[in-house]
Amino acid sequence: MPEKFTLEWKSSITDIPQEDWDSLAAVDDMPFYEWHWLRLLESSGSIHPINGWTPVHATVWHGSRLVACAPLYEKTHSMGEFVYDFALADVARQLNVAYYPKLVGTSPATPSGSYRLFHHPDYPGAADFLLSGLVKMCGEKDMGGLSFLFVQKEWIPVMALKGFHEWKHQAFLWTNRGFSGFGDYLALFSKGQRRNIRKELASVENQGVSIRPVWIEDTHSDQRRFLYDMYDNTNSRFGPWAARFLTPDFFYRLNEGGKRRILLFLAEASDTGESLAVSVVVVKDRYMFGRYWGSKTFVKDLHFVLCYYEPIRYAIEHGIDFFDPGAGSPHKLRRGFEAVSVSSLHWFSAPVMNDLFRRYMPQINEEEMSHIEDMNRSVPLASPAIQGGDEH
Repeated sequence: MPEKFTLEWKSSITDIPQEDWDSLAAVDDMPFYEWHWLRLLESSGSIHPINGWTPVHATVWHGSRLVACAPLYEKTHSMGEFVYDFALADVARQLNVAYYPKLVGTSPATPSGSYRLFHHPDYPGAADFLLSGLVKMCGEKDMGGLSFLFVQKEWIPVMALKGFHEWKHQAFLWTNRGFSGFGDYLALFSKGQRRNIRKELASVENQGVSIRPVWIEDTHSDQRRFLYDMYDNTNSRFGPWAARFLTPDFFYRLNEGGKRRILLFLAEASDTGESLAVSVVVVKDRYMFGRYWGSKTFVKDLHFVLCYYEPIRYAIEHGIDFFDPGAGSPHKLRRGFEAVSVSSLHWFSAPVMNDLFRRYMPQINEEEMSHIEDMNRSVPLASPAIQGGDEH
């Protein structure tokens, strides 16, 4: 007898019991689909229909049991996705077909993830039922299409069979190679680059700056206000290219939730204890994710130390396997991050858009993979014969 499922759309994550949601969407190393994170984005006003993000979370029920779910948003623009599809929107405009609104599966304003349609293993048919409902919704609401961002790699071939097209993007990732200490990390690099890293670390110390990790639960309100101010400072520097999505309330309430997820690296004046800069990482199990940073005043080399070296030191000391530093520039390569590929999946309501994707995306993906290989060849690594941690 076929299983009876019902599909319900929720306009807020708070309409779904936290325990039910997290039983499906919070079972791996990825923290950004957890109920608390999504609730904080919504309730702080950071992710809201007024900003072009309308929550339409999909839930599938078998009786009173939640058996599948997906964080989803109806979008009227592409800001905050970190998948830069503006050229696609322009192509759709030239072809006189709809691109917006679109339905997007993601964790908002987060260039990381392992997205898929979350479902209970005892109900494998629930994911297909959910996907059929999403496609139907796109038709009923005249949406341009459906995109899933930063998806789980194992999910890609499954969705290819359902008509979804893969688009590869370049990202960065640091991998703990079983390092026993920071010296093992340094030993990966050429002699010149080891010297550069030591100089950058010494530069910050010699300028009278000390750095310490602090869990967000152990901060006070002034420190969380400082965190927002530094986030705002950073975005103010970039004008139209800024990524200012989060409200002050998001940062003021980061200490809520009861799980040790948010770790700050605070840079302070060694003599007075004055807060000078901060970087934020999100930690869960084997993974650490760099999210935000900002500085009140310019301190030479502080960005590298606060956002890369000190989090890497922490990861080594605490057995964290992977550090995703977030979006950013190629200077990460010289700090031991590898260029890697991440993928988004796309389906369009207009057949002509699907045809274009099918025709041209394989070549675009091939060129992106070639670019990633070229980036990794530029990393100043030591000869394998002399790697091994001679400096602690």
